[in-house]
Order: sequence, then C-alpha cells, then structure tokens
Amino acid sequence: MDSLENGATITSCSSSNLSNPLQVEGDGIGDIEEFHHRVDSRIYDLECEIRTLKTRRNAATVTCRLPAELLSKIFLSLYYMSSHNLKDTVSKRVDWLLCTFVCRRWRDVALSCTELWTTPIFAKPALAETMLARSKDAPLRIKFNGKAEEPSEALFKALSQLNRLRSVELEEVITGSSQIQEMLSSWTGRAPLLTTLGLYNATTTSHTFPIDFLQGGTPSLKTLLLSKWGNTWENLPIGPTITNLVMIGSPANLPRRPTQAAFVSCLKRLPFLVGLTVINQMLPGREDAVVLPPNKLHPPNLRYLSVGDPLWNVNFFFRLLQVPRETKLGLLFSGIDNLDMLEEIIDNAGVFATKGSSTFHNSQESIGYMSVRGSPAPGCPRVALWTQGRPSNFDAPPDHFFDFRLGSDDRGRAVFRLLNYLVLDSLRTFHVKSFHLMSKSQWRTTLGQLPNLEGVCLEQGPLQEWLEILRYDPPTDPLGNWAENGERHFPGLIQMAFKAMDLGNEKAETLRLLVQVLKERSTDPSFKMDVYFAKCPDPNNNYGKLKQATEGLNVNWSFFP
Repeated sequence: MDSLENGATITSCSSSNLSNPLQVEGDGIGDIEEFHHRVDSRIYDLECEIRTLKTRRNAATVTCRLPAELLSKIFLSLYYMSSHNLKDTVSKRVDWLLCTFVCRRWRDVALSCTELWTTPIFAKPALAETMLARSKDAPLRIKFNGKAEEPSEALFKALSQLNRLRSVELEEVITGSSQIQEMLSSWTGRAPLLTTLGLYNATTTSHTFPIDFLQGGTPSLKTLLLSKWGNTWENLPIGPTITNLVMIGSPANLPRRPTQAAFVSCLKRLPFLVGLTVINQMLPGREDAVVLPPNKLHPPNLRYLSVGDPLWNVNFFFRLLQVPRETKLGLLFSGIDNLDMLEEIIDNAGVFATKGSSTFHNSQESIGYMSVRGSPAPGCPRVALWTQGRPSNFDAPPDHFFDFRLGSDDRGRAVFRLLNYLVLDSLRTFHVKSFHLMSKSQWRTTLGQLPNLEGVCLEQGPLQEWLEILRYDPPTDPLGNWAENGERHFPGLIQMAFKAMDLGNEKAETLRLLVQVLKERSTDPSFKMDVYFAKCPDPNNNYGKLKQATEGLNVNWSFFP
C-alpha cells in the first residue's frame, strides 16, 4: 500500500485474483455472480480513490484555496451580473447557479452564503422554496410580476415574514390579488429592515390598506411606490427616512383626494425627499382650496418631480411648494381645462426661463435639445427638454417634459403656447414627430423663435408639407398675416434629418424642391448642408443623384432602422 504525504492512500491493484472466470474456472471460481460482485466492489473502491485524489488535487489549486469570504463575493458578483428582469426566462435569471456545480468546495461556500439565496425565483415555486430555506434568517428581497409568474405558497410564506423583508416589489398583480391584499392587511407590525416598498395593481379592483398599515414602524424605509392601489395619504407609512415617494391613482377607481392639511402634513414629514411623483387624483382638489400657508413648502433636496392632474390642481400644487431650480420636472396635464393657466403654472414652477419672467439664466434653464412627439398615451403630445444638448443615449430621460392629455382641440394649442412662452435661445437641435399636432402657421411662428438652431430631425409625415413650413417666415404684420418677404429664420441650420417621411409619388420633384428650399435659406454663398434620410426608400436612387449634382449638399441615406 503506497502512502501520500497529504493523507490519501493508494491500494496496490492486483488483477491476478480477478482473472476472466472462463480461464480460471479450474481454480475454484465457478460462481459468476460472486465474481461480478467482487469486480464491481473493486471498481467502486478505485472510483472512490480517484474522486478523493481529484478532490485533493483541486484543493491545491489557487481558486479552491481562496478564502470563503472572497469566493462568496465572487458568487454574489455573478448573481448581480445575471438578469433581474422578471419577464426573462428562469434559466437566464439563475445562470449564476452554475458556480454551485463546479466542485464540492464551491458548492459548500455557495450554500453557506445566505445572501445569495435571498431573492427567490417565484416563477418556479420549488426553487423559491429551496432558496427560502437556504437564505435562513437573512433579509429577503421580494420581486414578483403577475404577468410572468403565478402566486404560490412560497410567495405568501415570504411576505408573511415581515421582520425579514428588506424590499418588496409586486408588479402587475392580477391573479391572487385578493390573497395578496389580505396578506398586506396583516402588516400592522414593525418592519425594521424594509427599505423599498413598491406595489403596482393591474386590476380594476380597488385595494386599500388598513388604518394601522405598518404603523409598528418602518425606520429604514427610503422608497415608497404605490400605483393604482386605491391608497390615500392618511394611512401610509410616511416617515423622515423616505427619499423617493411615488403615488399614482387608478383612473378606474379614483382615490379620495387628500385634504390640503393632510397633504402638507405628509410633505413636511419628508425632509430628505429627493424624488416625488403624484399622478391621478393624488393632489388636493379645487373644492378643498383654503388659505395658503404663509410659507411655501421647501424640500431642499428635491431633484426629481412629476405631477399629473388637471391644470387647476397642478397650479395649486405649485402655490404650496417651492421647487429648487436644480429639480428635473415632469408635468402631465389631463382632462379638459383652462389653458390660460398654463403660463402661470410654468412661472410658479420656477425652473424655466420664460418670456413672462426671464430674470435668471443658468445652465439648468438653458434648453439645448428638444423633441415634440406623441406620448405613451395615444394621440397625446409630449414635449421633452434636455439642458445639455442632444443625449448620447436615446433612452436617457429628459431633464423636463410636458404631457398634454387634454381634449383633442386643446393639444395643439397647448404645445404652441408652451413653445412660444419658454426662452429657447440656447436650443441647438429640434426633433419633431407627428407634426400635425400644430398647424403650419403655428409651426412657422414657433420656428421663428429659434435663432440659433443648428439641426432639425423630422419624423413621419409628408415631406412637402414640411418644406412649406421651412420655406416661409412667421407672420410679421399686425394682423398676423403670413408674409413671404421677411428675414429667413434660424440661419444657422446646417443639419437636417428625415426619418420615415413620405416623399410622395413624385420623389424626384420633392427632393429637387428640398434642395431649392435649403438653398433659399442660406445667406452664405458657400452653401453647406448635411442631409440624412432614414427609412425613406427610393427605388430610383435620387439620393445619389442629389449628392453628385448639388455642390455643398452632403447627402446620406439608409433604408433600414
């Protein structure tokens, strides 16, 4: 028997006594089953020795000699790099589990790292139960999406452990909403670890919280998001630790508006508030308007604010709250209301340089890039503003935005009044989609207010109509009649992009007219213009002809997204 320094032993292998039974039958080995048993036993012993040797060999490698704490951090990094989108497949969300199958040491370390198992995958109830067991008493992070997952006993078991919950996000709750409502109604005690609570109701059923909801205390709560839950301001766990508050009412089950006193009282209890969203019946109503407090509320740390309601209620909100000028602002105007209040709201918001009150100018108020397009609500325009010019990431949220969910007759007028009330001297790039929202005369007047414009991107619509808008000047006479002999507006225009525009039946004639209009706009003899066409197919390749025939016009095109 050979001995190894690390303690493993190797038994000398002798096959003399395990010869082929057909050859050794005369030696007394006649029972084939007994022979097979002896051979199988020997194979098992050797396999065990090989596994032992492999384990000891792996134990000597650098990765297996890493401290358990370091390995745990590596495994957690793998977990954080995995997908956390609840709509992705389970295999994509738990690909980090592969690290538990590499070797026995890695598996032991992973199983002892309780934090690795604290976000149960409820799409697979059995896996969720296993993860809950392995998490032991570690704080839990609950994420559930009703469109991708079904409620299970594992979900209710996790939600019942109020003292362990660190974050709870329940999205698109449809199936089992009544059971979840019942579970939340039992949350009357203390949630010492809870930092995030997000509830998104996707049903038309109105759910409310009990009067003593989480009244035991939430000393760690920082983010509270309640969407369409039928909630009111009076029974919420509002505390001084909250930095992000989102309150969205349900259009199907409108909540009871807060009184002015309750609303002011809640905001006063949020000294560290950074983000605030209040949409759909979550502001004090007109009928509750009383004498304004002597001093406006002034949350000094507020940097993100979204408000959505009819104009009157939004205006009253800004009479209660003083918004820091550094705040990124989003306004959603709904219903049919008096547009005469629009300019007053913009002035009271205090973060824009306006023609009514343009006594201050800084980098935050200067608008470098603007887009006018349809909002997520069909047929409702959205005006988005960026202060630092065109964003490199098109998914980047704007610094400010306006959604006009008004009557069909008011949408175009609202956009026109907004664009003509803001000071846009710093605007360099303008993106317009669905330009039918305003009339040609309104667009001419608006474009006439942009003297420093360098680039325009036009998306969707007949190109010839845009050429009529670009070709002529805004009205100049006292009666507001359109005049052709005025000065050309935005003479600094050097870039134009057309995306998914309709070139009409006579594409060559439309493009020839475009060149003529662009040349007419130029006051510089050395005409230069970059023009780009995207998703504007032309089988006759008139773009190439334009590029070759027109000096100073740099034409590029792509027929694909």
